[in-house]
Amino acid sequence: PLLARLLRLWGLRVATMLNFARAALPRAAALLPARPLKRPHTAVAGAILGGGAVLSALSTQRRSGCEAEGKRERGLPLKMTATVVQGFGRGGKLLGCPTANMDMAQIGHLADTVDAGIYFGWAQVVNRDGELEEETSAPVYKAAISIGWNPQFGNDEKTVEPHLLHDFPEDFYGQDLRVMIVGFIRPEKAFESMEALIAQIRDDVRKTDAALENPRHKRLLEDDFWR
Repeated sequence: PLLARLLRLWGLRVATMLNFARAALPRAAALLPARPLKRPHTAVAGAILGGGAVLSALSTQRRSGCEAEGKRERGLPLKMTATVVQGFGRGGKLLGCPTANMDMAQIGHLADTVDAGIYFGWAQVVNRDGELEEETSAPVYKAAISIGWNPQFGNDEKTVEPHLLHDFPEDFYGQDLRVMIVGFIRPEKAFESMEALIAQIRDDVRKTDAALENPRHKRLLEDDFWR
């Protein structure tokens, strides 16, 4: 009687766990009975084994996602310098997120070494005349960096367009821009509406701001690239 009572208690606990799994893991729920388990000790073993297969599949999916992100970040940080040129004028006027269009002729093959997507990194505007005081470097800002063809607008050319997290009083066309690409945020894609795109851009900026607070990324500000 004592052993039977313990088995029933164990079965009720497992039933609670499985019913929770049904709500949290829809794919696992397909392997469980349609109604909450009232006599779990007769069906627990098969459900646990089936759920293990689903959890294994979910683990594989997460691992594949991590591997894909790791592949995109190989070769980073990546440094590039180019002159800021006139772009399409969409960033500030249409999207509320002004970007600096880098001269792709100067970037050359470097753009092809990076998968299309949204990245975070650092950027520095440099006076082309070199009119900086001795032993003084121009400030370096956080930057959300779009690399690719902008599928929302169907560009013909792959571009590199950083958005610097700083309010500049005026445009800096004709100035050199140093960019260090540090990490990957997401692939580029087209959105169902302009509102959805703007919301995603704001989220990209928030993620950029948070990611670059990492001390490991902040140490990159000491790189000789900025001097």
